[in-house]
Amino acid sequence: MKMEQTLPVLMALAENRGIRVKIVPFKAHNGFWRVKDGVETIFLGEHLNMDPEKKAFIFAHELGHAVLHSDRKNFDMALYWENNMDNEYARSKESEANIFAKGLLLGSGIGMKFGA
Repeated sequence: MKMEQTLPVLMALAENRGIRVKIVPFKAHNGFWRVKDGVETIFLGEHLNMDPEKKAFIFAHELGHAVLHSDRKNFDMALYWENNMDNEYARSKESEANIFAKGLLLGSGIGMKFGA
């Protein structure tokens, strides 16, 4: 998959799963996946628009959480904050999402750049 095709493909994957995607002005985070009131949303930092490859990796990473960690839907929010990385459970979930993103983006070369 070529870089110019990557973001539209990720958007289509999210839409096909019923996941909303919102671009928001973050200061401390690149993105996160949340389930609230049964609605899944991926939030991506607007600062990522300056780096399409990083945006694609973060987007794919958050899709990974949605696909792999759907058991978290029982919670209002499924967030794995960077400052909780001392928690083995959080580290394993982040690693799984990184591996998912790397595999999804492998053909574009982005997966190798940001790797797990």
